[in-house]
Amino acid sequence: DLTNLQVLKLSLNRIVDLDHDAFHDLTNLRELDLSNNLVRTVSLVWFLGVPTLETLSLDGNQIDKISIFSTSSSTQEQQNSQRERRRLNNVFSLNSLNLRNNFITTIEPLITTLLCNFHENFQLIMDGIYIFFL
Repeated sequence: DLTNLQVLKLSLNRIVDLDHDAFHDLTNLRELDLSNNLVRTVSLVWFLGVPTLETLSLDGNQIDKISIFSTSSSTQEQQNSQRERRRLNNVFSLNSLNLRNNFITTIEPLITTLLCNFHENFQLIMDGIYIFFL
């Protein structure tokens, strides 16, 4: 039973992609480190079941896109994910998102809206640029 897990460090594991519900049962997770893997696309549905997540480290991957749902998701999963979009505003308690040392070319417009809706003092780190949403 991992429901009480608060810190999960998965750096340097050559992770390429994650199932859409990979962290679904980790309801008390506060810190997730996925740095220095081979992730190319980040899907926000990965984190829908993690309402307590405060720190997310995705630095040092090969991320070029941040989306709502995974490009590898089936059509049914994408339809389910689209239903979940409405829940995203109430799910995250992030205060730090580290995307440094990636190749980000695309961030879906809804993602930027969600980032702006995070709580006070939200910190976005991208390639040495720190952006604070106050």
